[in-house]
Amino acid sequence: MEAYYYLGNSYEQLQELDKARSAYQVAVLGNLTQAFNNLAHLYIVEDEDYSAAAALLMQGLQQNIDNDQIRAILLKNLGWARLGQKRYSEAQGNLEEAIHLNDQQASPHCLLAQVLEAQGKKAIALTHWQNCSDYANGQNSDEDRWFGLAQQRLNSVRD
Repeated sequence: MEAYYYLGNSYEQLQELDKARSAYQVAVLGNLTQAFNNLAHLYIVEDEDYSAAAALLMQGLQQNIDNDQIRAILLKNLGWARLGQKRYSEAQGNLEEAIHLNDQQASPHCLLAQVLEAQGKKAIALTHWQNCSDYANGQNSDEDRWFGLAQQRLNSVRD
């Protein structure tokens, strides 16, 4: 099943997303945790199908995960899916748990800042926007976009 996961990664890098999706679906049948995550990420980014993504991520989290990094990524994406569903308290809990597992990853901070803003907690969100800005990796397209948002938010406070 790992071969299908790696095949899915290759197709995704080539922007052949239908083929990536098919390969990840086969890897999911083999209960490969990372495949649940990557397929869910496609549902979030390409389809904005947050319910399907959340269901996959919940299945992924039920796997026997002994790697905090993988668990943190699943929780981050589940938080992202819950943000898309406007289920803010659940999103906040998922993202805070992801940050607890790995506090120097930009994505959960970027997403948590958005969740907090949606809840009207702009002052608390600024801390997470700063962490988003500090840890963002420009080679990650999601983080690059959020880095721009973080800079806007942080600059609006400085002006």
